[in-house]
Amino acid sequence: MFLSKKSTVDIVTSVKLDGSVGHQVIALSFDDGPDWGEESLVSALNSAGMKATFFWTWQKIQLLRQQNASRFTRLVRLITDGGHEIGIHGISCDTPSHLPERFIGIASEFEDLSLVRQNFSELLQQNPKLYRPHCFQGSRELLQAVRASGLKLVLGSPGYQIGQRNPDTLLVRAFERAKPGAIICAHDSKDCYPDFRIAQQIAQLIPQIAQIAAKRNLCILTVSDILQSGAEHAAEQPR
Repeated sequence: MFLSKKSTVDIVTSVKLDGSVGHQVIALSFDDGPDWGEESLVSALNSAGMKATFFWTWQKIQLLRQQNASRFTRLVRLITDGGHEIGIHGISCDTPSHLPERFIGIASEFEDLSLVRQNFSELLQQNPKLYRPHCFQGSRELLQAVRASGLKLVLGSPGYQIGQRNPDTLLVRAFERAKPGAIICAHDSKDCYPDFRIAQQIAQLIPQIAQIAAKRNLCILTVSDILQSGAEHAAEQPR
């Protein structure tokens, strides 16, 4: 990883592509899953020939497995068989108010990140490579935990972080102006708004996004795929 001049924490926010890459590539990722709506989203991505990275939380995994274990297994298979990947988004999306800002997330997660990765690996039958902290907050302690666990600390490119409101407009704009090597961070789940079917909403956008990508000669890959296409980069601070 390259060390940002403005930060003591080296974090991957984009990829500097080398000249051997045949396509201009962009990584697409979704936070806060898993969610049943990802079934329609993954199907839409598969139809469009696009790959994505889904960052899941351990509590949401357990919730969906309790609701329907066989359906959860089919969701994992749908994602992996489609060439997508699953990354770690921590234990939960909760933000303890009594912790300092730099410790957003669950504090014990920093110490137990290797165990979290092991649990992901055993349950999903795949070895996650990436970790994305909540709210894009980092610290030296977190970086040390990530390094010790063998994961990569990956955020998203500044300006391409799509919120959970108005994702249709924001995601289309991101694809219209995203530079090759960018890592787009979107969301496909929102616990606070159970009736807000964001994954299905994004799924309906995929054909339009695929047209934009084709017009710009962009290839949409997973974060791990794009990291293999060039040099990890942290030239800008995430906002």
